[in-house]
Amino acid sequence: MDEEGRINRNRYDVLAGPGHSADLGPGEVCRFQDTEGNHVLDLIIGARGQLILRRPIGQVYSLRPDPRRGPAHAVSGYRGDEAICRAMVRDDPEKGIFRYRLEILRDGHVIETFEDGYRYDPFTARVLGPLEPRTPCGNSGCCIPSGRLEASPVSKRGTAAGGGA
Repeated sequence: MDEEGRINRNRYDVLAGPGHSADLGPGEVCRFQDTEGNHVLDLIIGARGQLILRRPIGQVYSLRPDPRRGPAHAVSGYRGDEAICRAMVRDDPEKGIFRYRLEILRDGHVIETFEDGYRYDPFTARVLGPLEPRTPCGNSGCCIPSGRLEASPVSKRGTAAGGGA
């Protein structure tokens, strides 16, 4: 990525089967095949630095940074030119709190939200367990720095995965 969050290079390593490893730049196609040699997916870096995923049947998806606040704030998933989801991650290494949020979008509006995270040891990064349940004010415990993820009325809470997200 460059300083503005645009992808400008993709390293592709062939571990088994046909093909060759390469460093790919914008417009170059990284083609994935299954073990029988069938085309499964193309990965392409677009001219604007977005990551494009193209299926053999022509469906095109892409991952793009938040247009106003950049990739450090959020990354959106697109089907064609329509945003279908948005992902945000917040890590507070001083407190050992990792959170993520996935919003499902329809017609530009959030229709469903999934939020989760875990606590970890700030010195070893060992996962300590799930976050505390949210309080009525929407915070875990009772005060999360102002960069916290906002609660949504349609929020669903998952469970933290054993080794992280």
